[in-house]
Amino acid sequence: MNKYVLSLSALILAGACSSAFAQDNRAFFVNAAAGQATYHVDDADGDNYAGNNSDSATSLRLGYLWHGPVDIGVEGGYVDLGQLKASLISGAVFEEATVHAKGWLLGAAGKYHFADQWFVSARGGWLRASSDVDFRISTPADSTSASSSVDGNGWYGGVGVGYDFSDNVSLGVNYDNYHVKAQTDGVSADANVGTWMVTAEYRF
Repeated sequence: MNKYVLSLSALILAGACSSAFAQDNRAFFVNAAAGQATYHVDDADGDNYAGNNSDSATSLRLGYLWHGPVDIGVEGGYVDLGQLKASLISGAVFEEATVHAKGWLLGAAGKYHFADQWFVSARGGWLRASSDVDFRISTPADSTSASSSVDGNGWYGGVGVGYDFSDNVSLGVNYDNYHVKAQTDGVSADANVGTWMVTAEYRF
C-alpha cells in the first residue's frame, strides 16, 4: 500500500509544480505501462528446474522533459516485475521456489520525434530492487517452507516507439531490461528481467 501512496503523493507534487512553473510548456509527464516480464536466470547448479519464468508486469513513472531537437529529461517511478516460479522433483523430494521482484526507479529519459507525430524513446538509470523469495521443500515424511525479502542496487535501460495523438497524450510500446541485484547475509544474486509493455503517457 505504501508504494501507491508515495506514487500518488509524487504525482500531486508534480501537478502542483507544473501549475506554478510550466503551465504552457507541457514538460511534465506521467505514464503508466502494462505488459509481460521474462526472467533470465542461470541454473548454476544444473538441477534442471522446471518453471514459469514469465509473468505480467506494470510500471508507473513521472518526470520532466526539456524540449529541443531531442527531448531530454529525468524520470522516477516504480515497477512491478511479477513472479518467477520454479520447481524440481528429485526422487521423493519436491522443491518449489517463487521470486517476486519490484523496485523504485530514478534515471534519464529522451525522445526524438520524426514523421510528424511519431517518436522513438530511450531511458536508463538506477533501480532499487526488492525481491520476495518463498521456498518450500516436501518429502513423504515432512514439509518445510521459508520466506525472505532481499534488496539491492541495480540498473535498468530500454527503448521504445510511440505516437502522439495530441500535445498531451501518446501511446507507445517499450522494451526494457532490469538488472535486479540483491544481497543478504553476505550472499548476493542477480538476474536480468526483460519486459515488453504498452505505455500510455499524459503531459501537462
